[in-house]
Amino acid sequence: MIAGAQKAGTSSLKHYLGQHPDIHTHERNEIVFFVHDPEYSLGYEQVYPAYFGASPPEHALILAKSAGIMYMPEAVDRLWEHNPDVRIIVSLRNPVDRAYSAYWHARRKGWEYLDSFEDALDAEPARLREDRTKWRQCAYVDRGKYCDQIVRLWDRFGKEQVTILFLDDLHEDPAGSCRRLFSELAIDADFTPSSREHANRAATVRSAWVAQLLVSSGAIKEGISRLIPSGARFYIKKRVKQFNEKGFLPPPIDPEARVRLQVYFEPYNAKLSKLLGRDLGHWGCS
Repeated sequence: MIAGAQKAGTSSLKHYLGQHPDIHTHERNEIVFFVHDPEYSLGYEQVYPAYFGASPPEHALILAKSAGIMYMPEAVDRLWEHNPDVRIIVSLRNPVDRAYSAYWHARRKGWEYLDSFEDALDAEPARLREDRTKWRQCAYVDRGKYCDQIVRLWDRFGKEQVTILFLDDLHEDPAGSCRRLFSELAIDADFTPSSREHANRAATVRSAWVAQLLVSSGAIKEGISRLIPSGARFYIKKRVKQFNEKGFLPPPIDPEARVRLQVYFEPYNAKLSKLLGRDLGHWGCS
């Protein structure tokens, strides 16, 4: 299970690892079973075919990706109850860059309606006090406090079952990062996946109203869900999203916002650096 962090290269990592002939993964970008209450209530046996097909190739390892798991204590518990022996992969990114990327991702997905990153940062504390579940996709700062999230995974699964990568390393040497994981998974480590394409590239929407409609809830949407099978709903929704999106290069983060976040994250990064024994000075950690 690629369990996080959100906007830290998890989609690309899944794409790379999924090319291995001994790995079977889902076509959808995320498996939301462990983080989405309505789907979780259906039970794993019912939702499994929609992600992985009726039966995977014999002896293949099942690879899943759900970037929200490490941030959500209840999702960590659900994953452990499902399979306490699962191998966990975590990818970490400079939390300042992660927060800014997540803001534009949330704008693209219709979760965020504030037009300013700085306004979204100001709104986050009140949003999370109001309803953490409702606003977890907009937890730009809160998701970047990695240390407690990693300790939570260690406490549940043990250090030996949790592999921690850094997006910097994945970008610098994607093939080497994958071979390291293949070796840990006891499959052919000589296989080199293609890393020419990066998954989940930045985009923006043509219509914010359509994006928000796709993630909203209501009687009409629930009625449609009952009439259309889940597999068909997925492909219809995917097509609408593709039509509503266009290529986009976010503007550079405002220097004052970067400094503000670097100062905020400094003690959290220092704690993480000590925990993992890794120099994170390039993150603004002393």
